[in-house]
Amino acid sequence: MQLNRTGTPLTREERINVDENWQIIEQEYNNVVDTVSNKAYEQVVDSAKLTWQAPVDTYEDLATTYPNPEEGWTVMAMQDSADYPIDENDKRKAGTVWRYSGTDWEPIQRIDAGPVNEVDTRLNQKIDEGFDSVNQELEKTMNYMAQLAVNIKTFGADENISDNSTYIQNAIDYVFSRGGGIVWIPTGVFKVTNQSNLKSGVEVSGSVSSVLQKNNGGYVFQAIGEIGEELSLSEDITSGDTTINTVSSHGLTSGDIVLIKSQRSAFSDDASDLWRLGGPTGGTNAAYFGEFLLVNKVNSGTSFNSAAGVIYPDYFKDNTRETDINARESSTIQKLTPIKDAKLKGFSVRGDIAGVVNVRYGYNTNTENLDCYVEGEGSGIVFRESFNCHDYNSKLRYNPDFVPSDHYKRNAFKVISGQNCGFKGTHGEYGTQTFDFTFLDYSIVTTFPYFKDGYTSFSDMNPGTTHGGVYGAVITDNQFLNCRRYGLSVRARNSIVSDNTIQGSATDTYAYGVAIYEGWARDNIVSNNQISGFNKGVTHIDGTDSTKFFSWMGTRMHGNVIRDVNRAFLFELNNENRITVDTGISISDNSVMNFIGEFAKGVTLSGINGATVSYNSFKDESGVANAGVYLEGTGTNNSIINNDFIGISTHLRVANLEENISIRFESAKPYTSSNIKMPNSGVSLSEFVYGGINPRVDNSFALGWSGGRWSSVFAASGTINTSDERVKQQIDDIPDSWLDAWSNVQYKRYKFNDAVEEKGDDARWHIGMIAQQIDEAFKEQGLDAFDIGLLCYDKWLDEETGEEKDLWSIRPDECQFMEMALLRRKIEELETV
Repeated sequence: MQLNRTGTPLTREERINVDENWQIIEQEYNNVVDTVSNKAYEQVVDSAKLTWQAPVDTYEDLATTYPNPEEGWTVMAMQDSADYPIDENDKRKAGTVWRYSGTDWEPIQRIDAGPVNEVDTRLNQKIDEGFDSVNQELEKTMNYMAQLAVNIKTFGADENISDNSTYIQNAIDYVFSRGGGIVWIPTGVFKVTNQSNLKSGVEVSGSVSSVLQKNNGGYVFQAIGEIGEELSLSEDITSGDTTINTVSSHGLTSGDIVLIKSQRSAFSDDASDLWRLGGPTGGTNAAYFGEFLLVNKVNSGTSFNSAAGVIYPDYFKDNTRETDINARESSTIQKLTPIKDAKLKGFSVRGDIAGVVNVRYGYNTNTENLDCYVEGEGSGIVFRESFNCHDYNSKLRYNPDFVPSDHYKRNAFKVISGQNCGFKGTHGEYGTQTFDFTFLDYSIVTTFPYFKDGYTSFSDMNPGTTHGGVYGAVITDNQFLNCRRYGLSVRARNSIVSDNTIQGSATDTYAYGVAIYEGWARDNIVSNNQISGFNKGVTHIDGTDSTKFFSWMGTRMHGNVIRDVNRAFLFELNNENRITVDTGISISDNSVMNFIGEFAKGVTLSGINGATVSYNSFKDESGVANAGVYLEGTGTNNSIINNDFIGISTHLRVANLEENISIRFESAKPYTSSNIKMPNSGVSLSEFVYGGINPRVDNSFALGWSGGRWSSVFAASGTINTSDERVKQQIDDIPDSWLDAWSNVQYKRYKFNDAVEEKGDDARWHIGMIAQQIDEAFKEQGLDAFDIGLLCYDKWLDEETGEEKDLWSIRPDECQFMEMALLRRKIEELETV
């Protein structure tokens, strides 16, 4: 194989020679197995397969910096390993270039590819000569290595001209015409005025010092695929179905991607409570159930099977069962010709722009490690009507001194009517809504978007929002710091908000860490988050009209740590929303501490039915909490079970009840303060009628205790004590010795100390027995009144003062029966005489 010779540095002619060399290599490739040994084959193919990544400090950093490397990734170690050398074969020295073979990181020593050999030689020479900055030399070397890709300067790009748009586009078109590859942006600032059109199989790459500067609005890049005509379904399908039949010929082949779009708006009543995905926002009208499908098998010209069953129900062949004005005539499919396997990677974008990249009808089109700065209003990375498109580790920072005209003008990272699209390790600063999951009017809903392992700071409105028309959003393992107003706003259904740090600096009445927003954000999970610095931790917000009122919520909140808030969990309804069904709220295993502001509360349930508050820890370190759990309104059937209240005098406060309610209150241990309180001055608990306060387990829980007594019990009839023979044993007559001892117990009159302190001589007289005297009377007969069950004596430690307290009590019913037995004996004695 005869190749053209190339020199150093590469001239324009030399670069053309390099391109021709690649063409010669490609021509010879088909016969290479027959003409060379396996070893030579590996040298030709593998040694030319180098994808340079940013350097690491030492060899040991490869595993942590690049946990999921691809074959051919090439990285330089800048320093010796800490224990270098182990032996004479140890290659972990400064300057060694490591390449991932597909299974291991291997040092590159000798590779039979001229340009790469020269790079390796130059690199080691410079290191040996002791360059002051290895990083600077690496930047130069990476730029030289990039000559093997297509450099935009080859097509005329220059730092000194005012517009490089044409040259960048020409480079993209050239690489696309060759079947794909890399367009390299070298070090420097390259001004552009027009957006560049990314194409399938093309990667535009550079380093952080490779800058595209655009100051006239618009996007820097767009990546736009195509979509075909709509074909109506000839048969209904629903969730899980894989066979799709069309009225006319579909022209599909195995491996094609189609968009299926329902006749039904996801905002209509036809969607039912089980599937409705909210309502329109911001002047929109409709979003239709829809999703992308991969064609697995073509059955006929009008039938095919998808690789997986459809997610959404009720894709109908007509709209005869629809009642909504926005219903389409039928469900349809469209063939997608996506822009696929394209990428923007590693370079920087600066300027006053509308956005960095707009991807529409994309498939596996990604961005990675972009470094962006936006002067004014604008978006960053937008995935619109796309499938499996992702960003990894990109950063976008807005000018902090610019004030946007509206809160949606700085949405850095967006998924719009997309599926399985999202952001991992992405950073955003000074956005208004830093990430945004939403829908395009009259397009499909957004399904399974995600924001993971990300970081936002100084978000003016909130770090992120999920709108109606979104299903199954995943927001996990992020740091949302310095939120200036709100935390996360969740309007999506079946979403997960988990393992995030959400830290705010706003404490006004409306500030929240997580809001479950507008009536169709149902069946969401909020778990294991660290939330602090808001007025509310997790809250529910009804919509402004009845179509966005909550009924069933199904929100499960567990394992969260919430501090520095006024209301940790606040769930209250619009005044016009009168829920009659259980809401399905579960608040469990959370830890709440350090309340702030007046009238702080752990959990507030206003008008909420069927909530469970269990196994939480509420700790008031600042002394401002006036209730652990606060119930008000018409809500009923709520359960408060085995929560831990530390430093909070009122565990359960019940107020402003409008009708009879039922409460289940269970505690695993006694407390010195009142369990249940009415906060209204001059109103006693007896003025409120409860549908029932019932123990969960029979004969296991007391109502009050020695150190937590009810002052009075008002009842229409007396208490009922069960007296079933089947639950008793050793039934016998009362011994005379017991009655003899009881005959020495005297009835007394007395006044209570606290009544005398309050009323003086006006304190009323009471009649009864003295517990200690009963104890002495039985001791004189050699008996123990505690064995008989007449007396109780309790000791405890006051939680507030640390003082040891005790109290004697009697069982009045037992004493009365003893008195009646004594009288019966006297009567029998008189009758005998």
